Amino acid sequence: YGAPFHFSMVAADGGGCRWPAVRLAVSTAAPLPMATADAFRRRFGKPLVQGMGVIEVGLPLMNLAGAEEAPASVGLPLPAFRVELRGDDGLPVAAGSAGELWVFGPGMFDAYLSPWQTREDVCERGWFGTGDLAETDAAGRIYLRGRKKSVLNVGGMKVFPEEIEQIIGRHPAVRQSRVTGRAHSVLGTVPVADVVLREGAAADARELIAWCRESLSAHKVPVAVRLVDGVPLTASGKVKR
Repeated sequence: YGAPFHFSMVAADGGGCRWPAVRLAVSTAAPLPMATADAFRRRFGKPLVQGMGVIEVGLPLMNLAGAEEAPASVGLPLPAFRVELRGDDGLPVAAGSAGELWVFGPGMFDAYLSPWQTREDVCERGWFGTGDLAETDAAGRIYLRGRKKSVLNVGGMKVFPEEIEQIIGRHPAVRQSRVTGRAHSVLGTVPVADVVLREGAAADARELIAWCRESLSAHKVPVAVRLVDGVPLTASGKVKR
């Protein structure tokens, strides 16, 4: 198990070991960039399986059957769990639409310590709202789109920072990025990006913005890119927002 950040470093290893003893490599803690999944497969000849762990629940989702064709998915719920995607009205959303991921299953937490809240206070009839926004594909596989609290409102349209980071991360010169919102007098918020380049690689802000324009709608393209030495991470390797 590891975060995408850790697997990107492992995949960059220049040694010859193919890691033959490893049966299953699972990426958790943050959305898996396609570039990292591709690099890991090229380096070790094994797919990088994405899973979703939730401290309050356990490990309800893992892409055991679809890592080859859909590495960006966290897969299907494991046998003991059920999941639903719900809109702001609390009702299930249609396939292909984003909704908050709710989970039902065993091993649920007992309570939050501070402030004290029991499981019954937090859950709705046993269902736990994760705060993650996700979509499903035709096969029912789950794709994480971002955290509910991190979504940017750009001129009334929802923008997921994680989606922009995925696109920036496909640029061959980029090692890591963090997208946040900047206040705007007309649009309310606009996306801006901090970018860490790979060692020895070169790219400037104009090039990276043009790169984003090739794959993103205009309102999702960062209005500014700043090249930095690093972005803040949590202890588990998630981008700190």
